[in-house]
Amino acid sequence: MKFYALKSSIKSILQRKNRMQTLIIKEYLTAIKLDDENKLLFTYDIKDNSLDEQSEGILIEVNAVIYQKIASYFQIKPEDYGVYYVGDKGIKTKIISNMK
Repeated sequence: MKFYALKSSIKSILQRKNRMQTLIIKEYLTAIKLDDENKLLFTYDIKDNSLDEQSEGILIEVNAVIYQKIASYFQIKPEDYGVYYVGDKGIKTKIISNMK
């Protein structure tokens, strides 16, 4: 019975991940998925023109270009999802945006 519940839970998580919005950033060979329910952004490598699910990671730090792409595409403040801009010298900085 416990195994069935765990299997159902995993299946539910995978189905939810497949429904998440996905931002593709070709110049970085990266895909980013928004998990609005858990307030997380997941990052994936793009290999051979497809998303590599095995490379999944939780996004925490990004450069200015990716930060702006995330904010624009998902219409969110990335820091609300635990993602911060890291400047050229590796210093975490909050970007002041006009997002509501």
